[in-house]
Amino acid sequence: WPPKAQLVQAHGPEAPTLLMLSGLVLLFGITGPWSQQGAWFARGMVDAQAIVTGGQWWRLITGLTLHADAVHLLGNCLFGGLMIHLLSKSIGYGLAWVTLLCCGALGNALNVLLRQTPHQSVGFSTAVFAVIGLLAALQVVRVRRQAWRHMLLPLGAGAALLALLGSEGERTDLGAHLFGFVAGLGVGWPLGLPWITQKYQSPRAQVLFFALTGLVIAGAWGLAWA
Repeated sequence: WPPKAQLVQAHGPEAPTLLMLSGLVLLFGITGPWSQQGAWFARGMVDAQAIVTGGQWWRLITGLTLHADAVHLLGNCLFGGLMIHLLSKSIGYGLAWVTLLCCGALGNALNVLLRQTPHQSVGFSTAVFAVIGLLAALQVVRVRRQAWRHMLLPLGAGAALLALLGSEGERTDLGAHLFGFVAGLGVGWPLGLPWITQKYQSPRAQVLFFALTGLVIAGAWGLAWA
């Protein structure tokens, strides 16, 4: 990473991240596991048919907040929390959260549109892999004047993490993980340009971005229950 003076500094990234992850834990306490087939899953999971034919686009967002079981939730909170913390330190916690939410939803959308088969999925892991893609792309942009081997290193690390953590498990949706990673790469490339990140590094901007993230999630669930 470049010297600290060149980075966009976060304004207390730990508390916002803990707040969001605590929200995921609280929601899981309400919904229970996917195996119980509760109303929250029926209304909020990523359902390709409901999204494509029913126009229920909010599922692309609400599906990120649901988890199949406690192990699924724990893995996303622990690993995702670390990745989000690193991203927040790089571009600011508010911009990090609104970006990862957009990339997670985009990853779900790509998975639905390109697979073209009926399927259902839940989990924040699509957004977690989007964060891996974001971090990899940011690193590539910031070391673009160095040797090619340094530029390709974060991409290789991101791909290795995708293969290691995103390709196993009974309920794993590899397509969602892959497209989340791809979405993060695509968005992270322009996001790494200094004139973009520096424009939104003020404490006020970070608060507004973080509040927007919460409002979008709440709004999506409001539509799901309408």
